[in-house]
Amino acid sequence: MNQRLPLVACQKRLLTVWGVLGGLALAVVVFQVMPGGVYEAHRAEVLDWFLPTVVPTLTLMIGAVVALGMAPDQSATVDGLTYRLALWLSVVYLVVVIVALLMYAQSRSPVADLKGSAAVVAAIYSLVGITLGAMFGTRK
Repeated sequence: MNQRLPLVACQKRLLTVWGVLGGLALAVVVFQVMPGGVYEAHRAEVLDWFLPTVVPTLTLMIGAVVALGMAPDQSATVDGLTYRLALWLSVVYLVVVIVALLMYAQSRSPVADLKGSAAVVAAIYSLVGITLGAMFGTRK
């Protein structure tokens, strides 16, 4: 039998992971697009690559947590496996984003290489999206 975990607590933990690692990724981007940064001349392209990777998910998660905070269902639970999948896939995804930003900054064609990573990032993101949808859409 699968263990059930408190939904609100799990959602808040996931939001924390996304806030911390997403914030770290944002700090890397800001540093890299600043004057003198490796992506300074390609600021718009890098932001076009980065913003859709973190911001929409983070804002939806914040919205869900705020909505639940208005009328929390303390009895709601989520499957433990679903939570752990969402947590670890989120960590892997956000680390891949950060590593891509750092690694491609050292290449000969950083913007092209960063854009080339979009397929891998999108593939991982699709798995993350499925598990986060299960986490933030559940009402059991």
